[in-house]
Amino acid sequence: MQEERDRILRMVADGTIRPVEAAQLLAALSDKPAAQRLPSKPESAAPPPVKPKGIEVDMLRPDGSHVRVEVPTNLIPMFWQIARVAIRESARTAASETWAGAKIVARRQVKSGALAVKEAFGRNQGGHPDQQALSGPSAETNSIEARRSIIRMVQNGRLTPADAERLIRQLDRPAPPA
Repeated sequence: MQEERDRILRMVADGTIRPVEAAQLLAALSDKPAAQRLPSKPESAAPPPVKPKGIEVDMLRPDGSHVRVEVPTNLIPMFWQIARVAIRESARTAASETWAGAKIVARRQVKSGALAVKEAFGRNQGGHPDQQALSGPSAETNSIEARRSIIRMVQNGRLTPADAERLIRQLDRPAPPA
């Protein structure tokens, strides 16, 4: 009988049988009456803990794929605050970039209008006495504006510093003769 017990314990140690099965086998081998044997399952076992329900959120990754994440209900207010801040910052950036683009477009339109007026006066009147006033922004002013736009794009994450450096080098190149 001791040999059978040792054999059962070795089987548990080897992982051949589970401890619960070993307890049942040992109880069957014992000389004790059935009332004193070990129960196969403890009667006072607590039910498994209840997993809190969550909300499944489908998130878009930067590479375009989707991932589904289960957010516990007690963390939803925190995620809502994070989303609000991210949306607000994204809207500010988009508005700032749109405004900067609108200013550049408006400057170009004014410049082309000024050149059209200059040409009209030049043809009809034989020249205008104040040529400098109608001659649009200088190349230096355009270069400064272009540099500012590049810096804004780097700050907003739309352009990498290496790309910005390459663009600024191209701005610094002398213009080809006309």
